[in-house]
Amino acid sequence: MYQKQHTTSDLLREAALGIIVEKGLSGLSSRDVAAAAGVSAAAINRRYGSQGKLVIAALEEGLEAFARHAASLRTEIDGIRVDANQAPAFLLGLMNELWLTRSDVTLIGWHICTLPAGEPENLNLRRAWHKTDMALWEAARRALDLPEQAAELLQLTLGSLVRGALITASPVLFRSLIFDLCLRLSHRLDGEGGGADRDNPWRTALAGRHGVTAPAFALDQHPSKRAIITAAADHIEQSGPQGLTHRLIAERAGVSLSSTTHHFSGLGEILFEGILELIGRTDTSQFGESSLTVPEYAAYVGDYAARPQTPLVRRLAEVELMTRYHPELHVLADRLLLRHGNSSTQMLRALKGRRSQIDRMDGILWHHTVTGLLESAEVQPLKTRRSHVTGQLETWATHLFCAQQ
Repeated sequence: MYQKQHTTSDLLREAALGIIVEKGLSGLSSRDVAAAAGVSAAAINRRYGSQGKLVIAALEEGLEAFARHAASLRTEIDGIRVDANQAPAFLLGLMNELWLTRSDVTLIGWHICTLPAGEPENLNLRRAWHKTDMALWEAARRALDLPEQAAELLQLTLGSLVRGALITASPVLFRSLIFDLCLRLSHRLDGEGGGADRDNPWRTALAGRHGVTAPAFALDQHPSKRAIITAAADHIEQSGPQGLTHRLIAERAGVSLSSTTHHFSGLGEILFEGILELIGRTDTSQFGESSLTVPEYAAYVGDYAARPQTPLVRRLAEVELMTRYHPELHVLADRLLLRHGNSSTQMLRALKGRRSQIDRMDGILWHHTVTGLLESAEVQPLKTRRSHVTGQLETWATHLFCAQQ
């Protein structure tokens, strides 16, 4: 049988893709790629011109692998019809394919979605990924016999949620939580409500394991500690979490290097507190009373999406993805996952007349919907982002939570 002969370009691209899956983009070096491909490091520049162009080529190959896998899944579910009571199991089975069977291509997709959209190559990759991913969720939407616009809701919500299964240090508990979230989403799509102030036993067990007993975490007011947290938050907001070290934080905070280890147990705790400070910088004071309308809420998020700055949700995604590749940060992953839904629950309860019908599970689902929507908005032209986000949020907030308004 004829077998394709791999060229040096093929070997380099495949080696780079394997390293990205195993170590992340920040763990990729020309030396390691060349060694894995069995060629000299100089071959990268000869074949691709730069390491950056090799990375784009590798991610394109990852996208092609995902497209093949998605096509096989679409073929499998094409033409079937899923009863409403079987929807959670169906959705969980589909997500299982993404977080277990082909976690490699799902990770590649996550890396693509965190690429800065300013470069044309990055933007084209992100748009292509979104289109390929949407085709899969459209097939799921048809199997569930849901309205046409539900395909994007499934993509936004479950596509964001599935990433937690790739980073959690507690896979049994978190995947059990995902099943319950699939059940809740199915109920909401069918017009059924949630339950006032209910929590989930799996989420509660995770919270107990990590000593998380409140939705907010008090920040120590010690001047050095506050300076370290602020420095970490500033760095994450401006540049993302990559490259953040104790030394860099100490220099930026104007404190001694020993202060970073005196006040914190490790880099993971600094990252966590920095993320909390970034969340705290988002003004949500208007959501404190239950007097908000859906259009007002949608306009607030739309205004946020229209800002040219890098959205907080992408910085949070970058930190979460980073935990996948650093064993010392695995506990941080669960702590971040436990934060999901805090602000969203508050915002949903601020909608007129909905306070008693919104619980934490709704908040978690809505967090992932908004996260996915803001991520997808980054590939839209800046001038249309606001209308895109506002229209989607009005549709789904009304359909899922506020149909009686």
